[in-house]
Amino acid sequence: MRPSIARLVASSALIFAALTQSPAQAAEGAVVIVEGRTGVDAPTSEGSNVQAADESRWDTSPPVLQAIAAARSYWSAEVPGYTENLRVLGFASGSFTRPDVEQHAVLFRMSNQPRSGPPMGLAIVERDQLVRNIAFVAIAHSVEALPDIDADGRDELSLRGEFVGQGLVSRGVALAEFGDEGLDDFGWAITFESACNAGYGDTGALAARLSVVPGAEIIVEQYRQPSCDVESWEPLGEPEPLQAISDSEKTVYTEISLGDTVTD
Repeated sequence: MRPSIARLVASSALIFAALTQSPAQAAEGAVVIVEGRTGVDAPTSEGSNVQAADESRWDTSPPVLQAIAAARSYWSAEVPGYTENLRVLGFASGSFTRPDVEQHAVLFRMSNQPRSGPPMGLAIVERDQLVRNIAFVAIAHSVEALPDIDADGRDELSLRGEFVGQGLVSRGVALAEFGDEGLDDFGWAITFESACNAGYGDTGALAARLSVVPGAEIIVEQYRQPSCDVESWEPLGEPEPLQAISDSEKTVYTEISLGDTVTD
């Protein structure tokens, strides 16, 4: 996810390039995936609700340490001059790789360089065992579980990130799911953009709210903050469905070795 001045000063209709042109109504009782106007991620799973109190246990969890050790070997070979700055960022709970099981998706960052796309990892843990280990490059700071949108028995994931530079703030979300071929993106959207501190004048800000009802399409509602000096938001157009992204826009997720078992 990269900030874009052009999106902030050009026509607001172009701000979310991943959206279709046809309007759709937001469904009643929809689960909020992201509320871009507040910057607060809406919890969508039990694991998300208790994340703040429970997150620290993953720092010393044997299956997560196992995933990190394997990721260290992978990135050391992939990135010249690899320098580690490890951080476990969070987790989500659900049935991600197969139905009717309790799994945890643990997001970790192996290094903070480069800022535009650091090396990341996602460990899927089931019954205290590492069952999948994913390496990818992206700006991602948190992970959330989504309800089973496509009714295949597996919960989807949202990966949220933020980029700040030279007074610009850009936040986005990538939506991903495990299928027969592994982890794959199925949607992406910018959820907040502002250049109020960048010296480009009173540009205001743009935001989006994503919501979904399981079995239905994801709906995006766009909002505009007309001035940097006001806190109120006004709707921007009609709610619209999120469009599937092209292969060239997707994050490349690589299944890597599970590595050696780590014991307490």
